[in-house]
Amino acid sequence: MKTSLLLLALLFSSFAFGSNSDSGRFNFDGTRGQRSLDLLTETRRTEYRYVQVPYQERVCRTETRYRQECHQEPSRRVCQTSPGRQVCRNVPGRRVCRTRPDGRQICRNRPGRRVCHTEPGRRTCRTEPGRRVCRQVPYSERVCRYETRYRQERRAYSVVDARTNARLTFNFSQAAFDFLGVNVEVRADLLNDNLNIQFQDLSTPGLLLADRVTRNRFGGRDNLSITETHDVDLYNAVQLFAPLKGQLRTDDIFKNELVLTLDKITYEQELTYDLTIKKSGQVLFSRTLTLNDYRLTQSANESSLVLNLRQLGLKLPVDTLVDVEFGLHLNPSKFVNAGQFQDWSKRHAFQRMIK
Repeated sequence: MKTSLLLLALLFSSFAFGSNSDSGRFNFDGTRGQRSLDLLTETRRTEYRYVQVPYQERVCRTETRYRQECHQEPSRRVCQTSPGRQVCRNVPGRRVCRTRPDGRQICRNRPGRRVCHTEPGRRTCRTEPGRRVCRQVPYSERVCRYETRYRQERRAYSVVDARTNARLTFNFSQAAFDFLGVNVEVRADLLNDNLNIQFQDLSTPGLLLADRVTRNRFGGRDNLSITETHDVDLYNAVQLFAPLKGQLRTDDIFKNELVLTLDKITYEQELTYDLTIKKSGQVLFSRTLTLNDYRLTQSANESSLVLNLRQLGLKLPVDTLVDVEFGLHLNPSKFVNAGQFQDWSKRHAFQRMIK
C-alpha cells in the first residue's frame, strides 16, 4: 500500500460562504485632516481533498523467539598425555684399529657425534568439578501488535474563494472656516470586488462636491487590493448657481460691445456660455464662447461679460436690431451629488439695438 502523502484529487463544492459585502460611512464636518475607510469582503468555499490518513491496525504473525535452557554437568576426570621429548647426548670421538690378514694393524680416528632419541610423553590426569551449561533454544510464538496503515479519505477544507481589501482615503479641499454648517455624508459599499462611493450633502447652505479619484488595483481574485484616494472639492451651491438663478441685465450694444450683467460669478471655471446673434432670422454668429471671446469684470455682487462683436467677426451697422440668445451652463457630470440639484442651464433671449 502506497503511503505517499501527496494530494490525490481536489473536488470543489457548489456553494460559497462568507461575507461578500461590506460598507462604511462617515460625516465630514469641515474640519481638517484625512478620513479613511477600510473595507473587506471575503467569500469561502468548501474544497474536498483525498488525502492519505494514518490509522492503527492489529496484526498477528508467528515469530521465532529464543529462550535460555540450562543443565548441570557432573564432575569428570580429564587425562592428557604430554608430548614426547627429544633427548640428545654427545658421544666423544675414538681411535679404532683393526688387523689386516697380513698381520698389519690399521687404525683411524672416529670423530665424536651427537646422538639423540625421543622419549615418550607422560600421561597426567585431573578431576574437573561439575558446571552449569546454558544455551539459546529457538521456539515459535504467535505475536500481535498494532501497526500503522494508510487509507484514502475525502476531507472537507474551508478555503478562500475571493478576498478583496479596499483602503479609501478622502481629502477635502475646504476647512471649517470656509463653510459654516458643513455636513457631508460619505458612504462606501463593497460588493465582492465592486466598489461604490456615494456622497450626500446635508450642509447649510448646500454644497456641490467634485471628486477627483486616483485608483489602483493589484493582486489576484483570491487576494485583491484596492486603494483609492479621493480629493474632494467643495463648492457653495448658492454661489455656483447664482448666475443661473438671477436675472440677466444688458443695455444696447454700444461701440460693438455687448455687456451681459449677471449675479456674482464665483466659480468662473465651472461655467460655459454660448451666444447666438441673428438678424431678421438669419444667424450671424453662434458658438460656445472661449475665454478669449469675452472679458469678465467683477464687482461686489455682480459680474459682467464684455464681448467685442468686432473681435467675434461681426461688423454690424448702427441702428441694426439683432436678436440675441445667451446660454449659461454648468456640467452636472463633474459633481458626485448632482442629483440633489436641478436646473443646470439657463437661456436668455432678447433684442438689442446697435448703437
